[in-house]
Amino acid sequence: MKKTTSITLFLALITSILIFFDQITKWLILTNQDKIYSITGDFFQFQYSENTGIAFGIPIRQDILIIITIVLLLFVIYLYTREFKIEKKLSQTTAVLVLAGGLGNLIDRVFRGYVIDFISIWKYPDFNIADIYITVGVLLMIVFYGKIKRA
Repeated sequence: MKKTTSITLFLALITSILIFFDQITKWLILTNQDKIYSITGDFFQFQYSENTGIAFGIPIRQDILIIITIVLLLFVIYLYTREFKIEKKLSQTTAVLVLAGGLGNLIDRVFRGYVIDFISIWKYPDFNIADIYITVGVLLMIVFYGKIKRA
């Protein structure tokens, strides 16, 4: 088996595990949606909410949002296969995080018509584990762009 094939299979496995974890956390909060779990008073809580929009709850039609998400995920795949050194662990990490987050939220949009959010910190919009994956992956990509870009 070629090295790139084994890397791809490994990344697909890790991505699947992260998506599973994201979906489990959403299922747990969905089955307890009438409860608020306060960690530090009103500052940090776990509470069920539905996000029918994009980032920060900005409204947009779901069918358009699903298409945009799919296009962006395909762009991420293209970017990592053509522009970045995918054999580098840092590239793999950023790719897996962004893809797992995007796919985790896409699953919600396709099957529910909204994304389940449940992490509430102070006055920020609610978010979920998939959003954390995307944010960390993109930040890593930006910060370490020079190290993961092909020469």
